[in-house]
Amino acid sequence: MKEWSKYFQLPEFLEYTRKYMLTDELRELVISHMHLKEGDKILEAGCGTGYLGRYLKKGVPSLQITAFDRDKGFIEAAKRLGGGINFFIADAKKIPFDDSSFDHVVSHTFFTSVNDPKAVLKEMKRVLKPEGIISSITSMSFIPAVMESGHYPPDCKWLVRYRELYRNVWNMYEKIDPVKGYTNGMTTAEIPHFFAENGLKDISLYPIGNLFSFSNASLNKKDREKYVIDSYECEWHKLNRFLKLDDRNQFLKKEEAEEYLYLLEEKKNFLLNNLEDNSIFEWTGSGSVLITGRK
Repeated sequence: MKEWSKYFQLPEFLEYTRKYMLTDELRELVISHMHLKEGDKILEAGCGTGYLGRYLKKGVPSLQITAFDRDKGFIEAAKRLGGGINFFIADAKKIPFDDSSFDHVVSHTFFTSVNDPKAVLKEMKRVLKPEGIISSITSMSFIPAVMESGHYPPDCKWLVRYRELYRNVWNMYEKIDPVKGYTNGMTTAEIPHFFAENGLKDISLYPIGNLFSFSNASLNKKDREKYVIDSYECEWHKLNRFLKLDDRNQFLKKEEAEEYLYLLEEKKNFLLNNLEDNSIFEWTGSGSVLITGRK
């Protein structure tokens, strides 16, 4: 397992994907399900770039949010993005706060990644006030329920080679830095019972849907343009990080990488020139679950 923010999920990737996992339309529901109130003290564990904290604070500005992650790159990005949140580096098994310091402890896609969830939950409960609430948002499946690679016009001849190279690139990612190294915690299905058997009560589950699409007419043109550019830049930066690794040559030739980057830009330009096309529909869709438990 390499540095999370440098190779697996770059800060830019977290930001652009979270935007479509936690939409403005869902904010009031999420805040309601978490039972957040004006002035509550919130601790976010494994905050990444701080998207969840900023998302909640936008709905309830008086929330006092403190957030931590063990990854220095994420915390540096979170501090740049700001949002009136106190960010710091820490290990979730050793949270540097006194007992009963917070009204809520929240997290997003966190318990599926920690290698000692029992120790982490014990620490969360320790810093939580009596009757305080722990809230966890987690994808129901790491692989999206819907994965559609798109319906492009026949004259997009570059697409066949692009998809072939795409598979090669992602095979290289997996060989060098396997996904399982980042998802070695518990499964989402285990979390409700895990909360209950470790002393939380009033365990509740709430569904949260999410999808990503270049063609979605419910997005305005500006958002679609940003979506295309952000997805391109995230992939460009990730591949260029891997190209600097010595063992990359075993799995991906330099010429293949250069061709892939060229076709990646070709795809970006095509999509930017066809933002109004409502027929391409390259998209993924999935679901997350918000699980809450009271101390």
